[in-house]
Formats: sequence, structure tokens, C-alpha cells
Amino acid sequence: MDQFLKRVSAAVLVLFLYLGGSAEDASGVVTVCPDIRLELLSLIFHYAGCSEFSRCGHPGYEAAMETHFAELKTHPVIGTAREFQRRHSVSYDAIPSLAFRLTSIESPQIPADALDTLDHRWPREKLDVFLEQLNDFARRSNFAEFHTTQLPLYHPQCEFWRKYLEQSSLIAHLERFYGDPRPLRFTINPSMFENGGTSDSMEQNHEFHLHLVSKFVSPEFRAPAELPSEVRQQLTIKHALFLAHEFSHPWTNPVTSAIYPQIQTAAEEFFTPFREAMSRMGYGKPETMMIETFNRAAALVLLHDLYGEETIPEYIEKEKGRGFVLVKPIYRTILAERKNNPPDWHYSDGAAAYIDCVNSENSRRILDEFLHARELAIANAPAILSITPADGATDVDPETTELVIVFNKHMKPSAAVYPTSFNIPEIRSAAYNADGTVFTIQWKLEPDTDYAFKFNDETALTGFVSTDGGVLPMTLYRFHTAPAPAPAPTPASAPAPR
Repeated sequence: MDQFLKRVSAAVLVLFLYLGGSAEDASGVVTVCPDIRLELLSLIFHYAGCSEFSRCGHPGYEAAMETHFAELKTHPVIGTAREFQRRHSVSYDAIPSLAFRLTSIESPQIPADALDTLDHRWPREKLDVFLEQLNDFARRSNFAEFHTTQLPLYHPQCEFWRKYLEQSSLIAHLERFYGDPRPLRFTINPSMFENGGTSDSMEQNHEFHLHLVSKFVSPEFRAPAELPSEVRQQLTIKHALFLAHEFSHPWTNPVTSAIYPQIQTAAEEFFTPFREAMSRMGYGKPETMMIETFNRAAALVLLHDLYGEETIPEYIEKEKGRGFVLVKPIYRTILAERKNNPPDWHYSDGAAAYIDCVNSENSRRILDEFLHARELAIANAPAILSITPADGATDVDPETTELVIVFNKHMKPSAAVYPTSFNIPEIRSAAYNADGTVFTIQWKLEPDTDYAFKFNDETALTGFVSTDGGVLPMTLYRFHTAPAPAPAPTPASAPAPR
């Protein structure tokens, strides 16, 4: 499999990352399990119409809940949740922040020592009423019994993560890299209404608890064991990056917030060209952008330690395409600080170097170069002259063995194909012709199947790129294959001679 096919396969198969069951590792440091408090709150905000909770992770669960909660969709707690979301921006990681501080769902209270660390978006003066309504909803719906009946759906998710963590040294790397002296407790919570990943942390019983909430995807789409080893490796790396990113926030965020006054001017300069893109991702302020930038850089250091420097460039390019142009220099700064300091160095010890990195002339040069490249990408964008089978075709012969894309320009020898559905062709090879104007993918199709994927993503400056620096805008491609021909009738047997 050539390098391009590896990248395509990894992109295509990223849909098949499935999250996993109720288990605890031998040391007791990591627990993997669903959390009834989180699922109750997520359900409430789902019915409140919050977009980040709009998707349910399993059709069986969705069907069961539509029946079970049919008469409670107008319960007062749902209206209060809707008000909190609209007036106070209670959303995303604010939900687990409350869930993991509740004493129970039968009598939901927040201990006084946990209230101080509750996400600031929750209106304190209205919490008592909300918790009373939450208790009434849980009691009237018999949510505990409903949750128990649905637990089998979570087990494959938890089992996946348990097996992954058994083979990974990520937790040990986190402990060494951040050097927190407190006893640490890590929990992975697969959640039915999570659409990506969020995290929360708090000190409790003299221990530091870190929760990672992971999206829930039906187990029938999990990556099969017979995948090529290099593809399995790519998926494993993506798992590690997901975990490293979410588990790092409790340590990187305080450092970024502490140094922000010294980097604020530069942060505002870096934020301005990406204001719209950052706002779409939920990072609507320069400080939030910097918090994400430092966290992503630190997560890549952990990836570097686990899988080597050769795994990093792909992810740096992706972050740059999203607007996080400082991830690379900060990543390099972290590595240099660790290398040039004593063995007991930890991430927070590099704060002064991080300030110098952001404020440096080199960082501004990186920004200028990126903005120039983005101008070229737009001004010189290539176009697709033809694509066969045609986009939107509804009767593609399932015996068709190749996709042919003709461009109006000479293209660099790179490409990027991203999935948008679970129906992805089996890709066998991919290559440009001699002058780089025709790109051909050899594939295997199934009859009577919807296929949908996209060429390039919305932000990156890599993938389908012309030799003059133009980047193909994200292009959605869809088609449906014709049904398989009906089998020929079996000839009737000739009567036996008499």
C-alpha cells in the first residue's frame, strides 16, 4: 500500500473508531463506564433542543427513549435547560461539569466544596430550582430503571477502551509529563448524546479526578481485526491523540490562563484572521483560542513520545489548516524546554519559554506565511472538470472498478478523501497520471448502496493541491449503486426417459 493509500485508508476508516465498557485497570487509576448522572442531564438537554446533544448514539436507545419519555417532553426541567442554554450558554462541557458533581439522581445535590469548581455558566441562583425539577423528572420517568435496561448497549464501547488502555502507556506518560503530586483518577465515560469529546476535572477525597466523555457509536461499525496493520496503527494513534487532548486540559488550561496577560496582544493579532472559523468551533475569544492552541501542542508532545516524530507533521498541518498556526512552534518549544532542563522538568515549568515563543518575530512570520499561502489557495484553487461516475448518479453499475477525476490544472502528488457516511468503497489503489491532471482511484463497490465522501476538508491547505499553490475547495461527492441483477432462473430438469 503506497503512502497515499495509507492516508486515504486512515481517513476513510476513521469512521470506524468505536468507543468502549465497564472496567477498571489493575492499578485502579483508570475506570471505563457510563455515568447515569451524565446520561440524565444529556437527555434533558437533548430534549431542550441543544444542537450539541441532538444526535443519539444508538438507534435502539433512541427508539426506547422516544417511547419511555413520550409524556415528559414538556416537563419543566426541559424548559429550564433550554433557558439556561439560551441565556447563560450552558452547553458542551458545562453539562459534565454539573453531572460529575451531583451526589445522585435520586436526590441531586452539589456538595459545597464542589460548587466552587462548577462551570461558571451555570446560574447559581437558579440551581436549586433546576435540581428539584431534575429530581422530579428522574423520579416520574423512573430513569434509573430505564438506564439499567440500556446498559448492554454500552458494554462493547467500554470493552474497546479497556483493551486499548491495557496496551497503551499513555496514562503513565500523562503523569510524568504534567507531574501532578496528587493521586490521580482517570475515567472514560462513553455517553449516548456526546458528539465528540469533552472533559472535566475536580479534586475530591484528596484525589484529582479527570473525566473524559467520549462519543458513542454503534458497535457493528467497529474496525475489523483483519484491517492492514498500518491502518490499525493509524487508528491507534488517533485514539491516543483523542485521549491526550481531553485529559491534558486540566493541566494546560491553568498555565495558559496564567500567562495570558503577557501574550494577550499577540493572541488578539493571531485571532483576528480566524475569528469566524474559531467561533464556528466554539472558540470565540482570543484567550480560548490560545487555551486550545497550547493544549493541542502538548497533546502532540505526548503523541511524539508514544509513536515517534514521524507521526507529528500530519497533525500539525491539520491544526494549521484549522487556524491553530502556533501549534508547531509551541510544540517545538515544549520539546526543547524538556530536553534542556533536568529530568524532573514538567510542562508548567516552561511558562516563560511559552511567552517568548508566542511573542517572537518567528511566530509572526509563521502567521504571515500562512495567510499568504491561504490567499494563494483561494486565488489559484483548481476545479474538477469531470468526475466519473458522475456526482449524484443513482444507478452506478456495482461492477465499476474505478473513480476518475479530471482537473483543470496540474496537481501535486497528494490527495485527501474524508468520509461522510458509513458506506465507503473498498479502496485498492490511487494515483495521478503522468502530468497530474487525472486522478484515479481503484475501488470495489457493493450493489444497491449509498456512498458519500468529500475531497479535502473545509480548512486544510493540504490534500488536493495544484502546483501553483491552489487548494481544491471541499467538494462533496455522492452516488448510489444499482441493485444486483436478479439471478438467472434455474433450467427445469428434463423428464427422465421411460
